[in-house]
Amino acid sequence: MAIQVKDTHALGTIAEGGWAAMGDGIVDWKSLWPLFDTTPADHLVVEHDEPEGWRRIAQRSYDYLVACGARG
Repeated sequence: MAIQVKDTHALGTIAEGGWAAMGDGIVDWKSLWPLFDTTPADHLVVEHDEPEGWRRIAQRSYDYLVACGARG
């Protein structure tokens, strides 16, 4: 089972359609992180609708998740 996560920049941001790497946007993931362990999910899927560089988005999101305590 997986949880799909997305993050956005502040309203009015045009770059990358307003989407952000996980941890670079407005969602307070640090307060949500403990809730992930209360679900049966064993994967997080990061989505970004308009990345200018998918590798950068993937790496930034991964680094943020590890900093939050995710197990790789």
